Amino acid sequence: MTPLPAALTTEEAVLDWLLRDPAMLTRHAGWLEQMRLPSLHDGRVVSLHERQLEQVRERLKTAEERYRTLIQLGHDNQRLAGAMHRWTCAVMQARHAALLGPVLVEKLRHEFAVPQVALRMWRVAPSFAHLPLARPVSERIQTFAASLAQPFCGYNAHYEAAQWLDDPAVPVRSLAMIPLRPGAQRTGACFGLLVLGSPDPARYHPELAVDFLAQIGEVASAALSRLLVAEASGPT
Repeated sequence: MTPLPAALTTEEAVLDWLLRDPAMLTRHAGWLEQMRLPSLHDGRVVSLHERQLEQVRERLKTAEERYRTLIQLGHDNQRLAGAMHRWTCAVMQARHAALLGPVLVEKLRHEFAVPQVALRMWRVAPSFAHLPLARPVSERIQTFAASLAQPFCGYNAHYEAAQWLDDPAVPVRSLAMIPLRPGAQRTGACFGLLVLGSPDPARYHPELAVDFLAQIGEVASAALSRLLVAEASGPT
């Protein structure tokens, strides 16, 4: 038995003494039964045992919520993986190089429920210069795209690329802009920009993880490299 200190003048001193002599609570079990504490929920007075049960229930509730969150994340990831697979297959099955842009954009919009999608490329081979994706792009946007080491997500601060989106009647409040680069490691010169727009400001918020968008950029870059002039396509 730990001797009782001469003076327990602070809460910390009392707690320290109880921790050093836990058997005291066993010796005075009746005292524990008489203890009354405020409930975690409504403030009414409950016994120590009831309070402990409430704490256990709260922990179980928190654990269940985390479990449900993990299950939902698993379902979301499975859904995204399926959409990614279908979109990639559709792009690979495009019969003509000239169809790559329309297929890529339309299937991206459909599979991922993206309200608006736009695609622009530069340094396109002359045989594809008539395609909508080869419409002129300002030096400012080309420089901006080249500066992106990863996809950009953020609120639409009147970005020039947002003007590419095909429905001006629908407000675009958040954007994802994905740079396109050739090569397996995507280390070549940027040759295009894929723009995703949404009226939901939270859809592409600045803190969004971009790993999945980067994968979309890798597939799009690999497919669209076929449309570049030879010197712009990089090593194969």
